[in-house]
Amino acid sequence: MKLGFLKKTALAAALLVLLCAQQAAAKAVIPCGNAIGVTLDLSGCLVVGTGAVSSEGKSCFPAARAGVKAGDVIKNLNGREVSSVGDISRIVNENGGAEMSVTAVRDGEEKTFEISPVLDDGGEYKMGVWVKDALSGIGTLTYIDPETSAFGALGHGIIDADCNSFAEIDDGNIYKSTVVSVVRGEKGKPGELKGVFTESGGSAGTVRENGLLGIYGTVGEIPETEVMETADIDEVTEGEAYILSNVEGDSVEKFKIEITDKNPSARDSKAMTIKVTDPALIQKTGGIVQGMSGSPIIQNNKLVGAVTHVFVNDPSKGYGIFAETMLGETN
Repeated sequence: MKLGFLKKTALAAALLVLLCAQQAAAKAVIPCGNAIGVTLDLSGCLVVGTGAVSSEGKSCFPAARAGVKAGDVIKNLNGREVSSVGDISRIVNENGGAEMSVTAVRDGEEKTFEISPVLDDGGEYKMGVWVKDALSGIGTLTYIDPETSAFGALGHGIIDADCNSFAEIDDGNIYKSTVVSVVRGEKGKPGELKGVFTESGGSAGTVRENGLLGIYGTVGEIPETEVMETADIDEVTEGEAYILSNVEGDSVEKFKIEITDKNPSARDSKAMTIKVTDPALIQKTGGIVQGMSGSPIIQNNKLVGAVTHVFVNDPSKGYGIFAETMLGETN
């Protein structure tokens, strides 16, 4: 009797887990497709390069000789936390030419450097580093959860173009954006959407995560539009589909595509391959261009994923991420 009870209990638990998984996969969201501007405040200051400090006719390289490299994220100087370019300049000049301890993070590992700033010909003490405290870019909003105001966008994270790396963020914002022009994609030369932020109404939402699988956060206002169920990975099939994308002004349009392949076990931004088949989109953009990342992929009236990357040698083709994977990040 006890054994039978345990078996029934285990079966009930398994069915409950299965039911919850099915409910999660059938989550109803608002598919978007509109262009957004993204600004990210870094956690620390990202080193984008090292260089010479001109002092008394000589070229000095304090940071480079200490071992600092592009991609390092400076966290503090002499134990004092830094969060902006201004913090670094102020602390370095207050320290004068004395040796100072610089703590930075490289590939997730904390490192400490001893650097002696030098007085440049302009009368300021410098370490010989170029740093930035924020990242920005244009992308596409994929979906909004009408129940929680949570959003998912891009399907891949924002990478700093100077050092090709991700960096920790403190927070960020998304803004409404208008596409003003398009650089058409060509073989060997990715195209690009050129957009401007619409900041008159303030931020449209806050960003909590910039990761390998996209950017995630919450919006301040839920649009009044129809919701759509998300597809389970097993429901995604090769064949016809369409994307929602904003490639001109602020209007979102439907464009036909074909899902040519998928990898059900992949939980990354290259889980399926797609091909643009819509003549109108090919004429406007050449296919997939930078800035279209995050464009929702719809099949059988369900959100199945988002566009993430373009094939460099064929702009009509690209990769996509499963909606189920993005929802996992949102949660």
